Amino acid sequence: MFKGCGSEKDELPKNVSTEIKQKQESASQAEKEPEEKTAQTSFKEPEIQDDNTDGELLDSIYVWHNAGYPLYNPSDNAAEGYAQAVNSVADKLEASHIYSIVIPNRTEMGLPKRIKEGAEISASQAEIISAVNESLSDKLTPVNVYNTLAEHNSEYIYLNTEEYWTALGAYYGYSAFAQENQLKTLSLDDCKEEKLEGFTGSYTLISGEITPDTLSIYSLPHSVTMDITRSDGSQESFDSPYDSNAQPGSDTFAAYLTGDNPLSVLKSEAENAKGKVLVVKDSGGNCFVPFLTANYSEVHAVDLYSFAQQMGSLADYCSQNSIDDVIILSEMTDVGSSRVAGLLSGLCP
Repeated sequence: MFKGCGSEKDELPKNVSTEIKQKQESASQAEKEPEEKTAQTSFKEPEIQDDNTDGELLDSIYVWHNAGYPLYNPSDNAAEGYAQAVNSVADKLEASHIYSIVIPNRTEMGLPKRIKEGAEISASQAEIISAVNESLSDKLTPVNVYNTLAEHNSEYIYLNTEEYWTALGAYYGYSAFAQENQLKTLSLDDCKEEKLEGFTGSYTLISGEITPDTLSIYSLPHSVTMDITRSDGSQESFDSPYDSNAQPGSDTFAAYLTGDNPLSVLKSEAENAKGKVLVVKDSGGNCFVPFLTANYSEVHAVDLYSFAQQMGSLADYCSQNSIDDVIILSEMTDVGSSRVAGLLSGLCP
């Protein structure tokens, strides 16, 4: 990751012995580590507006105020199992920095406690994410997007009809990553917003009472091209990571990266863009990926469900393409999923 240089007051005099210098640097690092650890394990409780009305449980989705809230009840070893799968990927990679981001879902940020902790129990996602972070190996750095999302939970940061965050929610997740790594954060004020109406995600199959979503496309203030490899091996190039012509309906989310493809490579001409980052993600990560072009000259987006089958070993790909940083971005429901654990492990056989 590209860090800023330290200030002059942090520099030691040239005549300080190597032994003393090492002791001072160790002490300084010891002071910083508790602060960094606290930032990743301390979770801000979201303030949720509750009008004391009730909704309806349909399958594993609680429908309240015309929006779907996915309940989350993982097994006791969910966090450890997920962390082991992520660790297995990190152990095979030679990237400079490898980051783990687990995205809390709408239920954690918007459903009142009296519902979550009442008859329709949904586990504390903050506790599960914390357990995941504690089980990660030293090769991985956890990034806490939870607190940033909690600060903005009254905004339209989650879809009504699907488990994913909106592009605005993804932006807040990106900003947490940028701030954690001392990168200049792209401002939405510098982007032009275009809205696509009528997205109907999978929850609309459960209830017709759920309000269709409006998707936002934030046109970036810098040029970005995108080359994608499809599941059949064919390739296609675009002059944007967005498709503003996506039609209303169940496929509207394909406006981001043109949908799910084994590999999407974005090349940026942003002034401050340097280095290469690879993002392992599912559909929900598609609206997160474009923001990274403000900081990286290349962003390689890998679809968890199809990359290995089409492209082979992730470790080989990272080595061949000189990838600097890797982000493993997961939805909350991925933690505890045996299928996801298997897919993660299969990335680097």
